[in-house]
Formats: sequence, structure tokens, C-alpha cells
Amino acid sequence: METLIECLNRAGAAWNAHAWAMAGQAGVLILLLMGVDRWLARRVRASVRHAAWGLVLLKLVLPTSFALPTSPAW
Repeated sequence: METLIECLNRAGAAWNAHAWAMAGQAGVLILLLMGVDRWLARRVRASVRHAAWGLVLLKLVLPTSFALPTSPAW
């Protein structure tokens, strides 16, 4: 029984680390895009801003470990 609890604790710790990493990345991206969106509100079309918010949705769907060779995480 104790091994099951230890296994669950390890799985919970791994999930917790993943969740915090994802929440941190998403939060920074959303705050950054909110600032850019306000700055570009009257300068670009709404479809461009809508596409930028679509990228945020894509980031939320992709795993946090997904990294391109050009990214700092590589």
C-alpha cells in the first residue's frame, strides 16, 4: 500500500511541476499579448489581432516541453 502512495506522490509532483510551468508560460504570453493588443488596437485590423489570440490558444494546447530549434529552451 505504501508503494502505491509513493507512486501517486511522485506522479502528483510531476504533474504539479508541469502545471506550474504551463501556467507560467501561458500567463506571461497572455500578459504580453494583452499589452501588444492594446497598443495595436487602432493600428491593425481586428483579424490580425484575432490571429494573435489564436496563437495563445495554440500555445495552451501544445505541451510545455515542445521547443523549436530556434527557441531558448532548445
